[in-house]
Amino acid sequence: MPFKNTAITVMLALVLSGGGANAKPLETQAQIERYFLSGLANVEASQPEKAIPVFLEILAQDPSLVRVRLELARAYFNAEDWQRARQEFFIVLSADLPEPVKDRVLAFIRAIDSRRGFDWDLSLSVVKVGNQRRYASDTVLVDSGGVMLPFVFDRETSDEFGLRAVGALNFRRPIASLSSAKAAISGFATLGFDLTEAKTSTYDDAIFSLTAGVRTARSQLTYAFAPSISTRYIAGSKYEDRFGLIANFERRGQEGGSVFGRATFFDVSNARNEALSGHITSASLGVRQAINGRAILGISGRIERENVPSAQEDAVTTQITAFGTFEMKYGLTAQPSLYFRYKDLKNPSPILPASPDEKTYGAQLRVEKNDWFIAGSYTPFVEVSYEETRSDIAAFSYTETRSRIGITRRF
Repeated sequence: MPFKNTAITVMLALVLSGGGANAKPLETQAQIERYFLSGLANVEASQPEKAIPVFLEILAQDPSLVRVRLELARAYFNAEDWQRARQEFFIVLSADLPEPVKDRVLAFIRAIDSRRGFDWDLSLSVVKVGNQRRYASDTVLVDSGGVMLPFVFDRETSDEFGLRAVGALNFRRPIASLSSAKAAISGFATLGFDLTEAKTSTYDDAIFSLTAGVRTARSQLTYAFAPSISTRYIAGSKYEDRFGLIANFERRGQEGGSVFGRATFFDVSNARNEALSGHITSASLGVRQAINGRAILGISGRIERENVPSAQEDAVTTQITAFGTFEMKYGLTAQPSLYFRYKDLKNPSPILPASPDEKTYGAQLRVEKNDWFIAGSYTPFVEVSYEETRSDIAAFSYTETRSRIGITRRF
């Protein structure tokens, strides 16, 4: 497998060798103004890919410059980087802007949600695969005819590095016959993929999904409904298929606040274990607020019912998450989150000595260096997470640490 090892080495080299858009720091207000005007000229000349590094370099030195962030959002919009354009527009809503400007920003967000044509996303990263959990014990006592006997789990203990590619191909088309001045209605389809490949084929994992539906975008409200299908392969053979429905919405305010929600229902067919086939229903609701034109704070709650024959997976899981996005100096964007999750098993095995229900405390941090560009339009990121899961049964209690380093497409 020499190709895989070489690819991982090349990926690490790319991530660690990024270069800034403007090597010499801008020292005076006059320099910043001239540089800003050059970025504006690139936007007006329909060259947003040249303007984006300019605005990011200025914001790396002073993230509080709202006018620069507003033009960055517009440059992302023209470059059809919809996700980043939408986030930057949302952040600037919390700044001290005149009402007509805020109305214009909301119009941009509506235009993003009802956009047309084709675009794509891609991130590439080095990840660790294999066993990432450290269990408190591998032994559990089970009731065998009234006698408690030890049972030892034969768990995977090895790990290694692999490559992960995550992305999507997005297609959208307005439905003029259903649209009006107040509501833009469009059809959309998204082909997503999440691929992990390692030296040991046992750790290869591939997920493909297709979601297609209808989205309605109003001035301050967007909602969508779509059927979705996905398939997953592990170690080169089929693992499971899912087919279901997804509905979501977001209600936005002029001051940079929003309420959002999502509901899903999936029929699951597991090719390896019929006890894992069944239905999964989930619902989530959250709020978020942009702050001072450079940050977002939010909180969300989620509940999921996994209805399957397996006693280890037939459960109701609830989770509450606090999250944020902070635009900092030196071109860094930090996205931390903290969460608590409770898994309530509905039909635990009667031979277990105690409750196998799980309480999980977790934290995740993603940091992007957004003023470095690799291969023209990719920026580096690092992501780390830590979980501690507690159960009344030591063999079900564990800690888990995960990390990845990679590059993500910006425009």
